[in-house]
Amino acid sequence: MDLCQLRVSGMESFDYQSQFEKVKKDLKHVFAKTLDVQASATGLRLRAKEIWIDDNKDTADWKSQREAIRKDRTWGVPVYASIELIDRRSGKVISTAKRIKIASLPKSTDLGSFIIDGKHYQVHSQFRRKPGIYITEMKNRKLKTEINIAGRAFDIQFDAKSSTFRLMRGNADTTGLPLYPILSRMGITDSQIAKAWGQKVLDANKAIKPKKAEEAVKKAAQHFISTEFDSADDAAQAMKQCWNCSASRTAKISPSWSCEGVPSVNGRKRRRKPSFFSPYLAISTQLSHPASTPRRHNRSTSSSG
Repeated sequence: MDLCQLRVSGMESFDYQSQFEKVKKDLKHVFAKTLDVQASATGLRLRAKEIWIDDNKDTADWKSQREAIRKDRTWGVPVYASIELIDRRSGKVISTAKRIKIASLPKSTDLGSFIIDGKHYQVHSQFRRKPGIYITEMKNRKLKTEINIAGRAFDIQFDAKSSTFRLMRGNADTTGLPLYPILSRMGITDSQIAKAWGQKVLDANKAIKPKKAEEAVKKAAQHFISTEFDSADDAAQAMKQCWNCSASRTAKISPSWSCEGVPSVNGRKRRRKPSFFSPYLAISTQLSHPASTPRRHNRSTSSSG
């Protein structure tokens, strides 16, 4: 059987090219927002004047795909940007980089798969985010941090009007739980939180009645580990132990980003201590393996599968 005729079962009607064009358009929009940094202290602005994707890969190019598999590489197309450094006061362009590679975008092969680090990944029903932390701006302008981890995923919302954080337990949760008492009971000190949030935001979140604070901790524990507790301290310790024993590093708590979107002292070790929240960092560009249930293939692909 001709390899070009192979398709994933149930995916024959999927229009890969139109979907890829949409992904390229969305990716350029994301980078355009992300690569627009204005520094109030220096009066400088760094922005992407132009972003383009060099879509130079043929989906039937088996030779280059075989080479990517052999060398454990990702088969995709490069994303480039033209970067400018501008004086905000005068509008003068101080420096320009005409062509910088900022990312690689995986592209579907004629097998309906993506080659990531030398392995084929097939999409059966949907694209899935990698485990991690994603910060987005909702339609109502509120900022939301989505925590995508094994077990019970959750969101953290920041209300700019009240300067308060709330832990949202799934899509059905419309009110959420105050985040501060949960962090505090789990051993994170006010000084640590103040470094990440700022003193004013911390004070706003501390303005909560003790009874409501205890109920929030117990409800959070009931959500995450499906156990009811009489004591908020016991509930907090149980959650802490559960997350510390989790195989996912993203379940560990480390408030490492400041309200200005700048890493705090602890946040400089972000790779080791992922952050739960970043109230003023409006978007995340973390890319993911496109797989709902990744199916790994042997390095040699045959017509028999």
